[in-house]
Amino acid sequence: MPEPPPATQLTMITNQPGTLPSIHANNLTLKVSAVDLAIIFGHEEPPIGPAQLIARTIAAGVSIKPDVLVNMPWPTAKILCEFLVGVIKEYEAIAGPIKIPKQGRPTEEQFKGLVARIREQGLVE
Repeated sequence: MPEPPPATQLTMITNQPGTLPSIHANNLTLKVSAVDLAIIFGHEEPPIGPAQLIARTIAAGVSIKPDVLVNMPWPTAKILCEFLVGVIKEYEAIAGPIKIPKQGRPTEEQFKGLVARIREQGLVE
């Protein structure tokens, strides 16, 4: 009998048409707890009226529509982070630096707020 796969492993998945949903995300929100990290992927939509303001409105008058929520335990989140850093470094070595507009980066206040929530959960001292 073959051994079961480890609890956390990286697997390359080729998306066969019709097998996995495909979304476009140009926005994400992180939520933390003592046991996992949640990432909400979404996209910006111009507001049409109050009913279309699905998540929150940012200063530019754009609403964020949440599309997918992914929860993962912290070890999986760390593996994902290491994998993404490696893939991005390889991409930039080939294509050049990825330019991120200033408004696309988290503010220091947002980062400090996330760190504070992590500390409140007792995850770090």
